[in-house]
Amino acid sequence: MIEGRGEGHSEGHSEGHGEGHGEGHGEGHGEGHSEGHSEGHSEGHSEGHGEGHGEGHGEGHGEGHSEGHSEGHSEGLADRYMQAMSMDDLAEVTAIEAAAYEFPWSRGNFEDSLRHGYYGMCLRHVTGTLLGYCVLMPVVDEMHLLNLCVAPAVQRAGSGLFLLSEALRFTGSQRFASVLLEVRPSNHAALRLYERAGFVVIGRRKNYYPAQHHTREDAIVMRYSFTRENADGVA
Repeated sequence: MIEGRGEGHSEGHSEGHGEGHGEGHGEGHGEGHSEGHSEGHSEGHSEGHGEGHGEGHGEGHGEGHSEGHSEGHSEGLADRYMQAMSMDDLAEVTAIEAAAYEFPWSRGNFEDSLRHGYYGMCLRHVTGTLLGYCVLMPVVDEMHLLNLCVAPAVQRAGSGLFLLSEALRFTGSQRFASVLLEVRPSNHAALRLYERAGFVVIGRRKNYYPAQHHTREDAIVMRYSFTRENADGVA
């Protein structure tokens, strides 16, 4: 289980955070993001994050990749644990980020997230090796999954589903009503993972992510809603 939250939950997190926080993120980030709650919030938020910040990220890059084989994700997962992300983790986090994403977040994007009270979570092997991480932004009664990534070397072994499950469990324990995220239509593994976890498609943002050759790619917007039955996240 998650030992703690990212660094502090500041109420004003999104506002100041935002402007410049993440574009790919944001752009659409705020907007649809909380489909209303986050509007102002995010827009800016994502902007600076940007072009690489939210994009692949919220999208859940590494995680999707690990999904394909996560059916048996419960086997052998007793050797990993969750803990709150801190500034001390960022050298490892950004190394994985750069290896996993074509448009990665910068160290400053992660620092900005933690300073503004977003929840950062790290998945580690009992040896201490960082396997993956996620960043969640609280917006009113909804959590926005901004970045979920598993180290390329350990993808396709169940860590993505495990990390996503723990993020949902944590969000449910904080009494949020739902979790929102964006994902690239081309990231089929991530889409399957999110659908398997219970997320449903609620919309699409045009030209949300930067892509190769100076082009843009749409984002599929998905939401996971907590009910009495799934209040603790996915099983």
